[in-house]
Amino acid sequence: MLFCLTVITPTLRAQLVFITNNGAITITGSSGSPANLVIPATTNGLPVVNIADSSFQGQQFLRSVTIPNSVTNIGNYAFNFCQYLTNITFGTGLKRIGNSAFAYNYALRNVIIPNSVTFMGGLCFSDCIGLTNITLGSGVTNVGLNPFIADYALVSIQVNTANPAYSSLGGVLFNKNYTNLVQYPGGKIGNYTVTNSVRTIDYGAFELSPNLTGIITSNKLVSIGLYAFANCTSLTNVVLGAGVTNIGAYAFGGDTKLLNISVATNNPSFTNYGGILFNKSRTTLVTFPQGKSGSYTVTNPVTNIGFGAFSSCENLTNIVIGDSVTNIEAAAFFGCLNLTNITLGAGLRTMGNDPFDECYALTTFTISPSNSVFASQDGLLFNKDKTVLIRCSEAVRGNCIIPASVTEIKSLAFLNVFNIKKLYFLGDAPTVNGYTFSGNSPICYLPGTTGWGATYSGIESRGERRRVAVGE
Repeated sequence: MLFCLTVITPTLRAQLVFITNNGAITITGSSGSPANLVIPATTNGLPVVNIADSSFQGQQFLRSVTIPNSVTNIGNYAFNFCQYLTNITFGTGLKRIGNSAFAYNYALRNVIIPNSVTFMGGLCFSDCIGLTNITLGSGVTNVGLNPFIADYALVSIQVNTANPAYSSLGGVLFNKNYTNLVQYPGGKIGNYTVTNSVRTIDYGAFELSPNLTGIITSNKLVSIGLYAFANCTSLTNVVLGAGVTNIGAYAFGGDTKLLNISVATNNPSFTNYGGILFNKSRTTLVTFPQGKSGSYTVTNPVTNIGFGAFSSCENLTNIVIGDSVTNIEAAAFFGCLNLTNITLGAGLRTMGNDPFDECYALTTFTISPSNSVFASQDGLLFNKDKTVLIRCSEAVRGNCIIPASVTEIKSLAFLNVFNIKKLYFLGDAPTVNGYTFSGNSPICYLPGTTGWGATYSGIESRGERRRVAVGE
C-alpha cells in the first residue's frame, strides 16, 4: 500500500510517497517537486531504508539531496536526469548505489562516496558533464561498467587508500594492484602513457574522452577491451607495445581523427602497415584509422576484413576489395557515411551479418566478373544467380526493380533504405526472412505472378499493369 509523507523544504512543499515492507520504509517518489530534499530517517516509527528505482528521476526542480544514515540502498535510476542537482549528502549507512542512479546530473561538481558503500552500479554517474572530481570510499569493492563515462569535465577519480579493491594513480581508476585500468577521467587533456603494471584495459575504459590525443602502451599490456578507446574524437595516434595479444571489437570505433596505429616490431600478434592495424601475418585487416580519407584498396596478403574494421570511417569515399580477400566480417563498414562505391574482388566467398549498415551514401556494389559467389545490379547485391537478394544500397532512390529470379530476401536487405519510391517485383513473391523493410515504399507486382496479397511483409502491395524503368 502507498502512503504519503509531507516534507517541507525552504522553497517548496512536497509529499514523499512510500511503501512499508517487512517493518521498513521504501521511498518510491514524490507528489510534488522539492528543491532541497531531506529524506527522513524514520516514518511512522519505522526506519527509511530504501530509495526505490526511478523514484526522483527527471525532477527538474531538485537542487540538493540529503540521504539519512538509515538508508542502505539507492535504486537504479533513482535520481537520473535531475539536471540541476548540485549537492548530494550521503548517509553513513549506505551500501548500494544502483545503475545510472545519478546519471545525467549536469550540475554536479564534486562527489564523495562514503566508506560504507560497497557497490556502485554501471553508469551510476555517467553523463554528469560538469562533474570534475569524485572520491571512492574504503568500502567499494564492486564497480559496474563505465560508472563515469561521458563525464567530460572529470579530471580526477580518487580512492581511499584503505580500499582493498581499487586504487588511483594520476586521477585514473585501477584495480588494487594496478593490473587493470578501469576508468580514465574523460576531462583529462593530451597524451597518456599506460603504466608498465597494467595488463588489461577494461571495457570502455577511455570511451568518450574527447580531449585524449595520443596513447602509448607498454610491452606489458596484454588485452584491450571492447570499446576501450571508442569515440575519443581527438585521438590521432596509438602506439601498441609488444605484449598486446587481444584487442576487443570497436576498441577504436568512432575515433574520427585517428591517423596512425603503430605496433612494436616484436609483437607476436599484430603489426601495422601504413598506419593500419593488421594481424601479424597481415591476413586480417583489424582496424583502419578513421581519420584517413579518400580511397583505399585492400591488397594481398589480406584474406579477411575483421569485425568493424572500417567502422565509422566517415572520410572514405571508395573501397576496392582485392582478389585475395575471401571473407568480410559483420559490421566491417558500419557507419562509413561518405562511402559511395565498394568493389568486391574475385576471391570473396562469405560475408558476415550486414557489413554495410549505415553507409548512407553507398549507391553501387561493383563485383568482379570472375567472382563465383556474388553479383550486383542497379545498387542491389545478390548471390551469383540472383536468387537471393542480400542487400540494397542505402542511397538507392526512385523505383527499385527486383528481378524475377529472386526467390529469397535476406532479413536486413533493406535496412536503412528510405528513399525508394516503389519496389517493383518482376516475379513471384519471394520468401522474406524476418524483418526486411525500413521504409514504407509500396510493393508492386506484375499480373500473372503469385504469392501476393494485400500486404507483403507488412507493407501495402498492389498489382501493376506494366514494367517500369529504374529511377522512373
